[in-house]
Amino acid sequence: MTEPTKALPPIGTVASAIETAQALRSQPELLLDSRGYRRIIGALLEALEASPCYFKAVRLGEPSFTLRAHDLAGHTALDVWATLSEQHGCRPDKVQEARKLVSEWRERSDLRWPD
Repeated sequence: MTEPTKALPPIGTVASAIETAQALRSQPELLLDSRGYRRIIGALLEALEASPCYFKAVRLGEPSFTLRAHDLAGHTALDVWATLSEQHGCRPDKVQEARKLVSEWRERSDLRWPD
């Protein structure tokens, strides 16, 4: 007699998809069904696709560097990037997106140096 398939929690965010994927990794294969795998793969792929630059870099095998919003120097680095990119003809929407993040990141109360 086979054991019943475990029900998966709803996947509403990237964080919950990652958490569920980590939990699934420790489960015996017989306890999972293809629907569960499809949901997790779909959610993780959706997360990658939500960041077109990162997704493109990964597919092309390009190294990348991630700045997080709480990084004490992150908003300054991003501001310099936006200024230089604007001067060299980067798409205005990319520069505007960066400047919006600079403003948001600068106002955070949890700024700190990276671990």
